[in-house]
Amino acid sequence: MPGTVLAAHPAILSCAILLDREEGPDTETFRHGGFGDKLVFSFPVVNLAQWRHRMAKLKAMAPTNPFVVVVLAQLEYRATAPDATRLVSKLRLARSFKQWNYDEATRKMLLRILDGLLLLPEPLEDQFIETLEQEDSVMMQQLTSADRVLLRREKAAGLKEGKLEGASTLLETQLQRKFGSIPDWAAARIAQADVESLRQWALNVLDAERIELVFENP
Repeated sequence: MPGTVLAAHPAILSCAILLDREEGPDTETFRHGGFGDKLVFSFPVVNLAQWRHRMAKLKAMAPTNPFVVVVLAQLEYRATAPDATRLVSKLRLARSFKQWNYDEATRKMLLRILDGLLLLPEPLEDQFIETLEQEDSVMMQQLTSADRVLLRREKAAGLKEGKLEGASTLLETQLQRKFGSIPDWAAARIAQADVESLRQWALNVLDAERIELVFENP
């Protein structure tokens, strides 16, 4: 080529966020080349675990920077197991929301992010929700009564859906193993059934000589 034309492109901004590395360089470099050409790309690196020692600074920034709240939740996730210690951390962050200058929509979003990162076993999760509900001065800043009902319904629906899916899968596996393919009418009944019916039908499979007999008793 007699020359090279450099086309104008918008600037590319990038960085890497490493969740577990506490020590390391602030800049990394990617290199690729072959047949005489070379590409060298340098980018800044944020070692997030390093910020564990700067929690006071993060908390000072949190009232006006929602991304900092996400960082705090991530650091607490990395530093705790899903036990009572994590419950304490989760409650502490949730209680702080009322002191920070976010609108209602942002508070709801942050609470859902917090809930998704700091996962707890079901008994501790119930305790988390119940504690916030009892502390009306805090909870009312976070969620309306309708939102609280929705959260509980979503949780209940998730548990119910999981049980239904498990029972349906078990019954379908049994039917396929004993009778081969599942006819459309049987698949339709399975799709509309509740957990108790599915469990009863799974028991019926053991003695039924024809697939029709499985569904005789709901």
